[in-house]
Amino acid sequence: MDLKVQETKIHDVRGAIRDDEEAVYLMDHPDSDEQIPTLDIAPYLNGKPGGREAVAAQLRDISTTVGFFYLKGHGIPADLIDRVFKESRRFHALPAETKKKIPYFETGSFRSGYQPCFKDEYQSTNINIIANAKPNLVAKLSINREGGSGGLSMTDEQRQARINVWPENLPGFKETLLDYHGRIEKLGRQFLPLWATSLKLPTISTGSLRHRT
Repeated sequence: MDLKVQETKIHDVRGAIRDDEEAVYLMDHPDSDEQIPTLDIAPYLNGKPGGREAVAAQLRDISTTVGFFYLKGHGIPADLIDRVFKESRRFHALPAETKKKIPYFETGSFRSGYQPCFKDEYQSTNINIIANAKPNLVAKLSINREGGSGGLSMTDEQRQARINVWPENLPGFKETLLDYHGRIEKLGRQFLPLWATSLKLPTISTGSLRHRT
């Protein structure tokens, strides 16, 4: 298996240390009382008459004002979401030596695999926000669509290339993540006509599209 392992170098763009009294206060007391709105997509997904137009209007309003939203009515079972979190905890509870056996490698223009916490230079980058901040302990496992995500532009060789390396001895882990990943991809495709309507663009048909996810 010839996998190109990716060595990631992070450049911190957050600027100089801000630990003055005002900066510290704003970290715990945001200077806005705006609430993140909730977008209920169910009327559109359920085919309710006028549902797409109504949800698209809400989406347009939110996107041109607050810019962020919670999503409900998306149809992804709560039980599946809970299982994804459970599987994440199972994976990250594995010994470091076991997780590091999974390479972090390139798959076309994407990357898959396990990326452990970076070295001290990355773990300390939070001090650019406030002095003596806790270290950044981010670690992640990235997966991509089995069979590739390049769509019609992919060659047969690319389609047959290994996309994900899965941990051993975690029954149900792969199945749960691929189930969730597939549903999220479907939801993303369903969102395209909604975005088009909100932007007053022609309706987009997703039947023949192959999108990167």
